Amino acid sequence: MQYDLRKKMFNHLRGLSFSYYDGDRGGLDHGRASPGLGRIAGLITWGLNDVFWALTSIASSTVFIS
Repeated sequence: MQYDLRKKMFNHLRGLSFSYYDGDRGGLDHGRASPGLGRIAGLITWGLNDVFWALTSIASSTVFIS
């Protein structure tokens, strides 16, 4: 998934007009967006894992309390 996001971002930056790059550096945009893509991938991977463990903890606590 992270590869696909990086590829889409690269294709988007590559498709921008030359006038865009006259006022801004393309590498700077790519450098700012790349860490964000890593965070998104981590959130999806570990976020789902955390939700699973939280729901399991809540369910087991409910069983033991009842």
